[in-house]
Amino acid sequence: MKSNHSFSVNFFIRRNREAFGRTPIYIKITVDGSRVSMSVKQTVELTQCRF
Repeated sequence: MKSNHSFSVNFFIRRNREAFGRTPIYIKITVDGSRVSMSVKQTVELTQCRF
């Protein structure tokens, strides 16, 4: 018997939460269609982001 499962990990920033030129990094984990997003408690300068 064969089963199919899906798993993905995506990192993203939220520009609307910018403060002092820095924005927080978030992670989105998806397992079999169920998603969870959370902060990784780190920030990045907007000048270092490519859009």
